[in-house]
Amino acid sequence: MITSRVDPAHFASVARWLHRDLPASEFAALIEQRHGLSAACPQPPMYQVTISGTPVVAAYFNHLPGSVATLGGVRANAGQEPVATELIRQLMGESRTAGIEQIQAVMNSEDKATQQLVAAAGMRPLTVVQHQWADLATIRAHLRADTTLKVGKLCWQPATEFARCRMAKLIVQTFIGTLDCPQLNGLRSETQVLDGFLGGRALREQNYWEILRIDGLIAGCVLLSRASANVAELVYMALLPEYRGQRMGNLLIQRGLELSQRLQAEFMALAVDENNWPALRLYANSGFRPHCRLAVCWLPPANSW
Repeated sequence: MITSRVDPAHFASVARWLHRDLPASEFAALIEQRHGLSAACPQPPMYQVTISGTPVVAAYFNHLPGSVATLGGVRANAGQEPVATELIRQLMGESRTAGIEQIQAVMNSEDKATQQLVAAAGMRPLTVVQHQWADLATIRAHLRADTTLKVGKLCWQPATEFARCRMAKLIVQTFIGTLDCPQLNGLRSETQVLDGFLGGRALREQNYWEILRIDGLIAGCVLLSRASANVAELVYMALLPEYRGQRMGNLLIQRGLELSQRLQAEFMALAVDENNWPALRLYANSGFRPHCRLAVCWLPPANSW
């Protein structure tokens, strides 16, 4: 049994063995994403284990902007699960050494085999995230003006007018009291959190990020980006704690719809923690429907692996 680093030139071929069930289009997108991430931050190697030249285990992580590492994939032939677990642990250790602050694995909620591997490697279940989507016409049909909503003067300000430090502070302030993966709050600095949302791009390039002001005061934000030619991704939207509970969620959805129309998108997609019941209710009432469910596991900072 031989463990070796995979030459970057052979990454795609080993990844194809690892991701054997992925359709060709999704696999091509995976390879393109890995290549794109390399431009934003150095990528850790893939490792494989072979017996007589035949692969039996392979695993790799992706390093994301914002000091996050996420499991890119793992495969173990029958009987080789302990080897895969040790390989995951090795990769997590290398990520820690590289300065990564948050290590996670995101997988289909039905993929029990991978969940067992990462659990054996020391990761802990965090939550289940729903990917949801809706076409813009459906969102438009569901949105109704709330005639009982009493707010002050509304103004939307481009986030490109904000300094990085100010934008980072605003986002972290919206995490206060959140139901969206609260266990992760405080694990990274404000700058790292912002970099995670930016995904390797500059703040001045985010032409579809906007800040909500009410009577001149900052109340929340809507962060939108282009996911594909006809899909806009609602990367994040939130209100500061003092503005919650006032039925203002529709204001954010409405702005997301308007920004998506500027992008000439046909659909809007988003991800939401299944424990975040206010957001789930808002999205359901706005016409969004679940597309898939992903289990999220993470490595706690105080660990003993």
